[in-house]
Amino acid sequence: MSLQPTPVIVVAGYGPGISRAVALRFAKDKGLAVALLARTESKLKDAEEDLVAQGITAKGFPVDLADVDATRQAIESVRATLGPIHILFWNASATAKSTTLLDPSAAAALHFAYAVNVGSLVAAVHASRNDLTAARGAVLVTGGGLELDADQATKLAVAWKASSAAALSAARRRTVQLLNEEFCAEGVFVGGVTVMGVVKGTPYDDGKATIEASGVAEKFAKLLEARAAVFDSIG
Repeated sequence: MSLQPTPVIVVAGYGPGISRAVALRFAKDKGLAVALLARTESKLKDAEEDLVAQGITAKGFPVDLADVDATRQAIESVRATLGPIHILFWNASATAKSTTLLDPSAAAALHFAYAVNVGSLVAAVHASRNDLTAARGAVLVTGGGLELDADQATKLAVAWKASSAAALSAARRRTVQLLNEEFCAEGVFVGGVTVMGVVKGTPYDDGKATIEASGVAEKFAKLLEARAAVFDSIG
């Protein structure tokens, strides 16, 4: 009798905060191998060694997630190297260089950042779709407070000169909603956790952050277990 390959969670946009916490949570709880996707090979190597030291099967796949074709190829490499993908976790994001929509360079900057926030996410879904459907798996996406369709979020985005980031975040959130609706008939869940603040231990933490990365991972675990609401939030 042949052994079944170990199912995989793909962690796209790997870093030491939320991504690491989610990788640890799902690898230990569900026995998943972990595929790490990020641009910097040396950081991937360190992350791979960190997870392997904890008894987790993990491998890094260097890729520019702004490149849609390269992202698709990376997913195919994951499937060929590690096994079938049961969970696609998207923590990758890019902020447009211009901070306001009225900045003359906004259009070009948005075009680049949209590829990471939406285009490559969709490409990764396409490349892993057969695996996700066979496993009745999931696509999980990290979001932020500026993505919310609320007057307060709009006013804050403008006040902080973060209109470009807000537009990108809103597009990603809408993509999650649409993917969940389209995937429903195939038994695949798509959902997101909106992180309303700064996570401890990340480059954005100035010592005042209050959100634990493990708490975000817990939110994702409960969201997937329930498969009911598309979104949850923390912070």
